[in-house]
Amino acid sequence: MKEQGIKDLLDHSDALPAHIAIIMDGNGRWAQERGLPRSAGHKAGAERVRPVIELCSELVIETLTMFAFSTENWQRPEAEVSGIMKLLGMFLDREVESLKKNGIRLRFPGSPDRMSPVLREKMRKAEEITSVDYKTTLNICVNYGGRDEILMAIKRIMKSRRDEGLEAESFELDDISQYLYTAGMPDPDILIRTGGDNRISNFLLWQIAYSEIFFHPKYWPDFGPGDLVECINDYIARERRFGRIEESGETLLSTIDSPEDVKKLPADRLDELAAEVRDTIISRVSSIGGHLASNLGIVELTIALHRVFDSPRDKFVWDVGHQCYPHKLLTGRYRDFATLRTRNGISGFPKRGESEHDCFDTGHGSTSLSAALGLSVGRDLKNEDSHVIGICGDGAMSGGMIFEALNHAGELSRNIIVILNDNSFSISPVTGALGRSLSKLRTSAHYVRLHQTMENLKEKPSGIFKALSLITSPFRSLGKYLAFRENIIFEELGFQYVGPIDGHDIQAMCAVLENVKKIKGPVLVHVLTKKGKGYVPAECDPASYHGINKLSAVKKEKVDIRPAVTYTHAFSACMKKLCKKDDRVMGITAAMPGGTGLEKLIEEYPERFFDVGMAEQHAVTFAAGLAVQGFRPVVAIYSTFLQRAYDQIFHDVCLQDLPVIFAVDRAGLVSRYGQTHQGIMDIAYMRHLPNIQLLAPRDTVELEAMMEYALTQDHPLAVRYPSGADAGPIKTGARAPIEHATAELLKNGKDAAVWAVGPMAMHALKAARALQKQGLDVRVLNARFVHPMDETTLLKAYEDGIRRFFTVEDHLLSSGFGSLFLDRANALGLDLLNVVRIGVEHSYIPDDSRDNLLADFGLDSASIEQKILETMTNAQTGKVKSGR
Repeated sequence: MKEQGIKDLLDHSDALPAHIAIIMDGNGRWAQERGLPRSAGHKAGAERVRPVIELCSELVIETLTMFAFSTENWQRPEAEVSGIMKLLGMFLDREVESLKKNGIRLRFPGSPDRMSPVLREKMRKAEEITSVDYKTTLNICVNYGGRDEILMAIKRIMKSRRDEGLEAESFELDDISQYLYTAGMPDPDILIRTGGDNRISNFLLWQIAYSEIFFHPKYWPDFGPGDLVECINDYIARERRFGRIEESGETLLSTIDSPEDVKKLPADRLDELAAEVRDTIISRVSSIGGHLASNLGIVELTIALHRVFDSPRDKFVWDVGHQCYPHKLLTGRYRDFATLRTRNGISGFPKRGESEHDCFDTGHGSTSLSAALGLSVGRDLKNEDSHVIGICGDGAMSGGMIFEALNHAGELSRNIIVILNDNSFSISPVTGALGRSLSKLRTSAHYVRLHQTMENLKEKPSGIFKALSLITSPFRSLGKYLAFRENIIFEELGFQYVGPIDGHDIQAMCAVLENVKKIKGPVLVHVLTKKGKGYVPAECDPASYHGINKLSAVKKEKVDIRPAVTYTHAFSACMKKLCKKDDRVMGITAAMPGGTGLEKLIEEYPERFFDVGMAEQHAVTFAAGLAVQGFRPVVAIYSTFLQRAYDQIFHDVCLQDLPVIFAVDRAGLVSRYGQTHQGIMDIAYMRHLPNIQLLAPRDTVELEAMMEYALTQDHPLAVRYPSGADAGPIKTGARAPIEHATAELLKNGKDAAVWAVGPMAMHALKAARALQKQGLDVRVLNARFVHPMDETTLLKAYEDGIRRFFTVEDHLLSSGFGSLFLDRANALGLDLLNVVRIGVEHSYIPDDSRDNLLADFGLDSASIEQKILETMTNAQTGKVKSGR
């Protein structure tokens, strides 16, 4: 009977619910009615989970959400709670590999803070392991409460709105959804509660507004797949299903589950597909933000590539990865695209762990050719027959790695295809001699036509054509010179140059790419595209629409959700003042004048502003050369990108003790950029370098003071600061001037001392003031100088009788400020110190807002307060009693 029911459902797959939610109730009563302990009921209930999951997987139900443990369940006897947690751990140990094999992704909506560290780690690993090639998402809600979830969302929204200076009128329903535990998850079509009780019990209160609800009389241990089939049949028979979102007719994009589906489309429908891809990208970016203009410009090229080549056998390497949205939509991720740049959702960059069609992770620029060449050599060594295609923007061509790879590829002469996506922009307009050279190539294709004609003749079997090829070879070289003169760099490096071609003409590109597939050796295809194509505001202002926060839901206009003054704004204003004050000041950036705030110098001080392109290594050594000449260069580069110039910072600046100032933007945790763009390593890679000072301001006012201080120093100096605004106005008294290796006392105290880095100081101060009301007197110090650290103030605290210290930093704990603090304490002989380090525990950072990430790693004021309280209580100091 059950099998027939499943067959019938599969015959009506279009009517199936996309999301089923289940409250698994009745375990305890089931056991009690049988004279068994409640733990036996929970065990029997756990055994019922697997067959229900298997049924949903068989029916290809996109999402299954199961209520496993509520926030109220902590009130149950300790032994029962412990038993439930043990069952969850056993389930993960036993089922994760099977879930992965069957294409089921695990997620755990709820707050993990009360779980044991061991169980939290199991949950994290389970999410990571099952995040690849899934067809069904299984949400197990643990420590979940609907009211708590909404309250948490409201608090985070209020804080975000306050920091970002937004009015209440800009608040929309989607804004709440993005702050819930279930962000990115579709609302349930069906909610089933077993056990006979007709209530929701604080489950998915926001999400079930239009769900069909079923109250089933059976206890959960008796509820089986057959019962679920009956519920689904009942759901299909109901006429009113407000919770189910139905499309008004099937779209082309909804039929694309793989590149094979792109190949099957009639040629006259490809432009229609391109329009739908654009609309989908604009719609998603409207609500969550992301990279817009770069993705709109590459839509037709991506369709042509998947039309001609065979992914995943043929390998696509995207450079920079922010142009991969169309690729994701055409490789089976359309239905999950609503989760773009959300926790456990689709990444904004290519991720090998996300899909077999992503062969290489790319978050930083100018890496594609090196990776593609390595893939091609590996292919040849393994005797595989496939193509390797590197797709790089013309902005990436300004990076030195690209030319290192071009040089090597020309020497090796492997079969490799490079697509140069030329839109005259990277993030900002492309600068440099190469940009001018490409401009000339865009306007002349005479040689390309001649070259292709001669190449076609060479393929002819007749001896006369082979002879003709030998005879005309010198003339082809002469023709190349006369046609391009200096514009022959790619051919001189050993590449066959093809182009330029119209990157928005799918049929023309397909024809060219089909021919390119047959060419032996390295080939470069020059494709002309328009950044922001199809969306007028982005076409007119591609730099501003490169990466955006969100768009207006009605007018599709940019919504500036930045606060009045961010750290970047403060730095920008400060640089204008410094340039006016000191003629030696120079501004240098690597393809990010807008992102770093240096664009303000372009109009007022153009002779003192340098954008070197995606060439961080060159930027640093170039600055060193300026410093030798007596200038004061300020190198403004994001923390995550400055990593690329590590050796230059060490060898060319620090060893020579040159007064180069590094403005390290986006330091710390960064909103919605996953692992590749987090600024959580700069302290670790800079604090041990010779001669350098490393500073971190607690707010935008202190940032300006530190830049003023930097100009007084004749040594290398770095100032690290985050994106966004500071933590908010908190009265701290008169500011002490910035003095070498000196911390700032924000609050005195005698029970413990907290040393906080940058904006974490304000979070720590807020926590300390809350602790004061609980009888705990905590001293708070704004480190200011990460390196060299203020050892005098540390000794003073020790002399004052303080033996319990805390360090707080939004940086990796490994080799961060906390590690430095321990090093210096040990060097000073302070053996009796007890130091608790609070920071980022690992480099696996999900896509989420900065506020959420700070809370995840215990770096918000509430978490810092709780950590200090628990530590001091456990130390049995006698100053604080449990529960106060």
